[in-house]
Amino acid sequence: MATATKKLHKQAPKVVVFDDNDGHFRWEIVTADGASLARSGSFGSLREATDAADLLNAGVAPIDPAVGARA
Repeated sequence: MATATKKLHKQAPKVVVFDDNDGHFRWEIVTADGASLARSGSFGSLREATDAADLLNAGVAPIDPAVGARA
């Protein structure tokens, strides 16, 4: 079971923060093979983007799939 858990953890998506080369920063959720699952809007500083990514990664700010849904 430890091997299965280790394998799942290795394949889990991760949250990364990057400079978008336009003076702004973003976070992105990427899969183990590098596919993008989600990307944030832009933040004015690395600190703001990192703080937001940390909240998302910690599960403090879960994504609500109903937000923005069309009726």
